[in-house]
Amino acid sequence: MNIEQVCKDAITVVEKYLAGDLVAADMYDELQEAQDAVDDAWYVAKSRKSQRICRAAWHACLAAKNDERDIAKMYVKEFWEQV
Repeated sequence: MNIEQVCKDAITVVEKYLAGDLVAADMYDELQEAQDAVDDAWYVAKSRKSQRICRAAWHACLAAKNDERDIAKMYVKEFWEQV
């Protein structure tokens, strides 16, 4: 499993949510799928870097699912700083 790619894909979903005029309910399934994929990646992550990027991606998905745009943006930024 390419942990970094899984997390990048999840962040792409969150960025799509942030860029659109959608509410979380419009993308809920997509955001949940992304968060589940990150959860699986986080479970197998061994390095501290992998764990940090998984954490940022997971929380970005969670914030987006709850329509917390500012928090989602913060975690997206944190993700890109880690990568």
